[in-house]
Amino acid sequence: MSQVRSVNTRTAQNSKVKSTINRAEAIQQREQLRQMVLNKFITDLAKNNKKKQAVIEQEVQNFFASEKVTEATLKDLKARVYAAVNQKQEHTRLLEEMEQQRNLEKKNREEKIKKIMSAFADSVVKDQKQIIREEDQKMMRHILDQNARENADDEARREAQRQQKREMREFLQKQMQEKEQRKKADDEVNKMQAEIWSKDRQNYMEHERQKEEYIKMVNKKHQEILKDQMTEQNRKLKKGKMTVEELLQNKSKLKNIADQDPQIAEKLKKTVVTGPK
Repeated sequence: MSQVRSVNTRTAQNSKVKSTINRAEAIQQREQLRQMVLNKFITDLAKNNKKKQAVIEQEVQNFFASEKVTEATLKDLKARVYAAVNQKQEHTRLLEEMEQQRNLEKKNREEKIKKIMSAFADSVVKDQKQIIREEDQKMMRHILDQNARENADDEARREAQRQQKREMREFLQKQMQEKEQRKKADDEVNKMQAEIWSKDRQNYMEHERQKEEYIKMVNKKHQEILKDQMTEQNRKLKKGKMTVEELLQNKSKLKNIADQDPQIAEKLKKTVVTGPK
C-alpha cells in the first residue's frame, strides 16, 4: 500500500511540474507573439516616430491584457492600432492646418494693408476717381477695425491675467494679515493666562502664609494656656499635695503639661499624692 501511495504522489508531482512548464511556455509564447506584433506595427507605421510608437505599444499592451489571441482578434488588433495612429495623425494634422490658416489670414491682412496703402498713395498721385478712394478707405477702415478688435481682445486677456495676479497677491496678503492677527490674539491670550496663573500662585502663597501664621498663633496661644495651667498647678503643688480625686480630674491636663515640659514631668513623678483620711 505504501508503494502505491508513493507512486501516486510522484505521479501527482510530475503532473504539477508538467502543468507549470506548460503554463510558462504558454506565457512565453504569448509574450513572444506580443513582441513580434508590436515590432511589426512599429516597423510599418512608426519606425522613427516615438509618439506613434507609444500609441501602438499602448494599444497592443491593452489588447494582450484583455483579449484571447486568435487570428480574428489579431485582425481586430490591427484595425484598432491603425485607427489609433490615424486618429493621432488626424488630430495633429488639424492642429497644424489651424495654425497654418491663422498664419495665412494674418499674412493676407498685412498684404491687403500694404496693397491698400500703396493703392491709396497711387490714387492720390494719379488723381483716381473718388469712388475708388472711398472703397479703398472703407476696406482700410474695416481692416484697421478688425486689427483694433483683435488688439483689444489681446489687451483684455492681458488685463484679466493682471487682475488675476492682483487678486492672488491680495488674497495672499489677507491670509498673512489674518495669520498675524491670530498670532497676536494667541499671544494676548497666553499673556492673560500667564497673568492669571501668576495671580493664582500669589493668592495661594498668601493663603499658605496666612495659614502658617494662624497655626503659629494658635500654637503660641495654646502654649500660653499650657504655661498658665502649669503655673497654676505648680502653685497648687506648693500649697499642698493633690488628692486622688484632684489627680484623676486633672490627669489629661497634667499629661499635656508633662508632654510640653520634661522638668515638670519629672516633678510630677516625684509628687506624693495624698489619699482620703
